[in-house]
Amino acid sequence: MSSASIPAKEIKAQWTAAMDTVSDDYAMGKGVVAAGGGKVFFIQTGQLVALNVQTGARAWKFGSGLQAPLLYRSGVLYAASKTGAVYAVNASNGKKVWGSQAASQGAVQLVADGERLLAHNGDIQAYGLKDGKLLWRAHEENGFIQPIVAEGGLVLGQNSVSGAYTYDILHAYDAATGKQLWEQGNHDLPAAVKDGTVISQ
Repeated sequence: MSSASIPAKEIKAQWTAAMDTVSDDYAMGKGVVAAGGGKVFFIQTGQLVALNVQTGARAWKFGSGLQAPLLYRSGVLYAASKTGAVYAVNASNGKKVWGSQAASQGAVQLVADGERLLAHNGDIQAYGLKDGKLLWRAHEENGFIQPIVAEGGLVLGQNSVSGAYTYDILHAYDAATGKQLWEQGNHDLPAAVKDGTVISQ
């Protein structure tokens, strides 16, 4: 097998835009940029910015003190502030749909699950997707250390406990009520839920 050069045209960006740098928590790019409805969304100097995906022209900007992650779902964009407030923003015009001021530190993950928005920041908060009302909060002393999983009516979170040795615990919560249903030691995320069975490592 021989190697040969393949002529290719130089690829040039149609447009570029500056965005806020993110911590190592987002090194894999999850939730740093969102897209939908012909727009791309990201954080720029603490504001949520929407650009036309074809031209790069700014459509709108919203808020202050915001940070990744972002989540787009059905024409609504969800973002959180450094202080832990969570916002739902109309993706077409940048108008606030709701803002929840429930006290918490900044989110590291946002997940849409049915009619709930889950914010993970060590704890798990569940908000009503339509009105931002805080529905429930799950707290573990050592905090959840992995991205949470919401599937099959469950919310799964993992933390570690240290004693004679350190081991992981997988927690399962009822997605509607936040009530812990069970916990299992030495099981890890990622996990999947299928036909009422949790498959984990």
